[in-house]
Amino acid sequence: MEIGIIGLGGMGKLYARTFAQAGYVVHGCDLPEKRNDLEQELRGTGINLLPGGVAVSRRSDLIIYSVEAEKIEEVVARCGPSTKLDAIVGGQTSVKTLEIQAFEKYLPEDTHIVTCHSLHGPSLPTKGQGLVVINHRSSGEAFTRAMEVYAQ
Repeated sequence: MEIGIIGLGGMGKLYARTFAQAGYVVHGCDLPEKRNDLEQELRGTGINLLPGGVAVSRRSDLIIYSVEAEKIEEVVARCGPSTKLDAIVGGQTSVKTLEIQAFEKYLPEDTHIVTCHSLHGPSLPTKGQGLVVINHRSSGEAFTRAMEVYAQ
């Protein structure tokens, strides 16, 4: 399974690193002006930096939007229509209503929506931390796959 992280701020980097260390293929992106710094910071981590969210969406089996709540609709509108067939999509915004509304509006119908809310910040490792997982729209099999990844 290939995992994509759209938004490599504190939480996005934490989850990208965690998934890469667990052996997943991880793709990520952030704003173009942050690319050079991210290339240096993430060198050797196994995280593949791609040119943008559309590229991440087209390649990834599970995509996590790790952007600010006030930007979620704009980012999903731009990247969501490119979501890979049968992919699982979630988000890490603090306002789930805005996130779910954006997902329902811009994601293809065949997309599984299994989102999450971390009960910790980026300075803590994910192991042993609380994570709320929300099965909004997915098959049982897709939900199981998402839970395996989120368990990392």
